[in-house]
Amino acid sequence: MLTLPRLRAPPWQRALSRRTQRRRCWLARPLRWPRQGTPTDKQETWQTVTGAAPRHVFFGWKNFYAMDHPMLSPRQTMRRLPKPLMISYQ
Repeated sequence: MLTLPRLRAPPWQRALSRRTQRRRCWLARPLRWPRQGTPTDKQETWQTVTGAAPRHVFFGWKNFYAMDHPMLSPRQTMRRLPKPLMISYQ
């Protein structure tokens, strides 16, 4: 079973007033949770992490060229729910 650390805003973000945060509602900082392996393993991690997150937390997906077998295509990656805000490759 995957154990998740508690999701918490960084200190600089916690210091902002609620009013300031509301003004910056257009700004999103996606979380990337690196996980390498099969698409099934990565999907299990994705569901666990996104299912435990509070509202208004956005996630990115990371594909590994050498370690993901088979590596998902961009189209396959964008089929994840919730949809990743960004995709990165390493």
